[in-house]
Amino acid sequence: TKEAAIETNKNTEATNKITESYKEYNDALTQNKKTREENITSAAAEAESANILLSRMEELAAVEDKSNSQKALMKQYVEQLNELVPELNLQYDEEKDKLNKTTGAIRDQINAQKNLILAKAAQEQLQGIAEDMVTTELELADAEKQHKKNRDELTKATDNLKEAQEKYKGVRGTTPELQKAIAEEKKARENYEKTEETVENLKGDLEGLEDEYSSTEGYAQAKLNNAEIAESFKSLAGEAEKAGVTIPKAVSEGIENGKYAVPQSVDELKSLITYDDLEKQAKDSGIDIPKNITDGIKSGKLTPAQAVD
Repeated sequence: TKEAAIETNKNTEATNKITESYKEYNDALTQNKKTREENITSAAAEAESANILLSRMEELAAVEDKSNSQKALMKQYVEQLNELVPELNLQYDEEKDKLNKTTGAIRDQINAQKNLILAKAAQEQLQGIAEDMVTTELELADAEKQHKKNRDELTKATDNLKEAQEKYKGVRGTTPELQKAIAEEKKARENYEKTEETVENLKGDLEGLEDEYSSTEGYAQAKLNNAEIAESFKSLAGEAEKAGVTIPKAVSEGIENGKYAVPQSVDELKSLITYDDLEKQAKDSGIDIPKNITDGIKSGKLTPAQAVD
């Protein structure tokens, strides 16, 4: 009928609009995600640059009887580190060739700040993800509304086609009415399939955003936990320094990354250092440490001294 043709044309225009809107939305969504990933990467690079500077400073700090140019370079490293991590308040006495903190203590403080920087960067991305989720839900609601119209229109067009086919069942060839019914059913089906694809795409996008939100939130929380661990370890590291205990980088990083539970005393820390060294020797020899021991050390249920014994 004429009314059916008009309705099909309206649905076609609306469907094309939904399809074009999705293309624009999808381009924006892709760009938004790319920007978020770049922001996290940039924050990570900025945080890591402090560790790179510290490694260079450690190498230079090990040089005895430094020349004036080497002392000037040490001072430059200190200034750059203080600029990257203001909380360090690092000082270097050129005359005595001495830092006001050990490189181990500096590394612990840098890593704590690094985790906070990464946690903050991740938390800032959560708002952008949430905004994209709202936009997606609105796009999905519009697409589903049009998809329902297209479904109803397809049902009508299919019924009309069946009626026309039944009406001209015995007629040889085709008729204008039958041709029109075929064309309208075809167009209605095309519209239905277009919105069906758009709805499925949007549902997938929404699910992807929900996963991204959860993983980003988890990442931020993990970095906050790591920063908390580093902060609680900092005071123990200070005690160890006074006791003349040198904390290997592998042990510090193991504690900050959750491989080891934070020791509760300098003696426990000494045992952990011994355990870490024995673990390295075992791995170098191709010997696997039993899982119940590594899990116990990680959870804190097994002390390093018990593991060493």
